[in-house]
Amino acid sequence: MEDRRVRRKGAGITMGRLTPESGARPLRIVIDPVRLRSDGAPPSPLRQALGLLRFAAWLALGSSTATAQEAAPAPVVDTILVERSDPFPPEVAESSFLYRGMNSIHVVTSESVIRRELLFEKGHPLDSSLVAESERNLRRLRLFREVAFDTLDLDGRLGVRIRTRDGWSLKPKFKIGAASDGTLTATLGVNETNLLGTGNQAYVAYDKQVDRDGLNASASFSRPFGSAIDLRGNYAGLSDGRNGNWFVGLPLRSVRAPFGLEHNGLAADQDVIRYRAGAEERDSTLYRREALLLALDATRALSAGSRGFVRAGVHGELRKESYRLVFDSVAAIPDSSYGMIGIFGEAQRTRFWTVERLNGFGEEDVDLSSRVRISVNIASASLGYARGGVGPGIAVATGAVIGGGRGYVWGALDANALWSSAGLDSARVLATASAGWKPAPDHATVFQVQGGLLDGTPPGSEFDLGYTSAPRSWEPHAFVGTRGIWGTLEHRWFKFDGVLQLADIALAAFVDYGGAWYDDQDARFGGNLGFGLRSGSSLSSVATTGRLDVAWRFGDGVERGDSFVVSLGAGFVFPRRSVPAISYRAEAPS
Repeated sequence: MEDRRVRRKGAGITMGRLTPESGARPLRIVIDPVRLRSDGAPPSPLRQALGLLRFAAWLALGSSTATAQEAAPAPVVDTILVERSDPFPPEVAESSFLYRGMNSIHVVTSESVIRRELLFEKGHPLDSSLVAESERNLRRLRLFREVAFDTLDLDGRLGVRIRTRDGWSLKPKFKIGAASDGTLTATLGVNETNLLGTGNQAYVAYDKQVDRDGLNASASFSRPFGSAIDLRGNYAGLSDGRNGNWFVGLPLRSVRAPFGLEHNGLAADQDVIRYRAGAEERDSTLYRREALLLALDATRALSAGSRGFVRAGVHGELRKESYRLVFDSVAAIPDSSYGMIGIFGEAQRTRFWTVERLNGFGEEDVDLSSRVRISVNIASASLGYARGGVGPGIAVATGAVIGGGRGYVWGALDANALWSSAGLDSARVLATASAGWKPAPDHATVFQVQGGLLDGTPPGSEFDLGYTSAPRSWEPHAFVGTRGIWGTLEHRWFKFDGVLQLADIALAAFVDYGGAWYDDQDARFGGNLGFGLRSGSSLSSVATTGRLDVAWRFGDGVERGDSFVVSLGAGFVFPRRSVPAISYRAEAPS
């Protein structure tokens, strides 16, 4: 039996003469440019939209003049083998009763969980792009420390072997953080990420946050009882109120997925704090938020292939929400019950960079896909709005692998707004640029800068910098406002592996700088320069670390004797991605 290791090439893999496009029927897209009408007038909005959609299809899928007959026939998969293993390999488990005991109480991930993520089947030609995406799907589950795909020559028949090593799934959650001003955060609980080997998750913990504390619990079920749906839910019973969110739906699990249907919900009855910080002032305003949000998204693929997709869909939303000043009987933002309906289109040209020791100690997939999403939401009086309005939105992202696979560059722009007959109601704009470089296998340098502005958004949604975001060595809520810009540069040396087979440790040096302010304030900035430790579990399946930092602070508000500080927290993950959100309608209906 000959064992031929699958070789990587770009976002896919190659085997022998196979290329990432092999086995996939080429798709030819012909661009029909949008021309002026014969009378010289601009084309209609519908025709412009069709032109953009054609261009998006070309961007996502590319064009090819090759025919299916010209492509070399791909070998047919005869056998798919799955080999699973415990968190500790046999040679390690034999060295200590502790490791043997941990293996004995761990339930190895079910073979069915692995097979259901595979996008290729036996009896079909091998499509290397589907093999590569299947491998990413398995890593995305955050169940495995290692995932490897091989090909086998089985007496002239083609076999594909999947080998996985589980990460440790029963994780005591004991985490403590300390900001530079002495603010403590902590988590004490337990998280099981692979219930009885099913790939499902359950979490419960006492959570002490910066401004509140209490119980936090969540659960996640993927394709329960053999169904095609996913279920997720979270509940937080905190000292200042309660909130919860949930998800049920048919997610788009692949770039080739034809259809998706997702429902998201949120309910909250809790305090929300709007902070205001300046060079000589620091205060806050307390609101009571009561909210119920129900949203539904239906997505259909217009074109899909190994290189990407073009999709279109509809979005519907019902919301009942109020923000009341706690010490005032008059509502600052009155009750509002309203609905919104919209359409969206998105195109993606898929590109991933698979790398080890960038954010954590294991292997991870950095999404560098080129993506465009355009949406339009309609707010009308019949849906509860005081005045009709239109909410356009755009999200653009692109990235590339550079230096022969040694680094990446990535950028994104997210923007949306709501315009009514009275003018601009609310808006949100956020731009991000990030880059990373691997000068050596055990070293990584990462950089990111973000900037943005908000207008008319609800309390608590402002830019809030410090402690958990750059500049990290400042206290929580050090820089707050509706205008902001911040950046960070960090180098990591992944020095110590498998300390007692349980922990990995890296050394880091960093510099941060940034600030946030309201539109009626002068801009205020601060930064820090320092070094620290990054710690992770040798059995972890996620690219996250803890951090212990010592830093020198500089900028507005730093007093003499308060420059050098120590802080604890979670390590940063790059590129740090924003979550696009529809702008909040600040004006209540009449």
